[in-house]
Amino acid sequence: MPWSTETVKAFAEFFYTGKVNGKWTLAPTVLDLLTMSQLYEIPLLYDMITEVLYTLIGKKEETLKL
Repeated sequence: MPWSTETVKAFAEFFYTGKVNGKWTLAPTVLDLLTMSQLYEIPLLYDMITEVLYTLIGKKEETLKL
């Protein structure tokens, strides 16, 4: 599967730091990383990204309630 240069850099950054960078773009980088984490069986990356996505969705829901 072809990945963008930005996604591959983010993937490498995760392996060096063990952290999810808040400056990564949601699409395509974060969504591609979610796919890569499943494809290459990296549960920590998958869990961290889903946590970020749930947080983003929660914040959007809160703004809609106001």
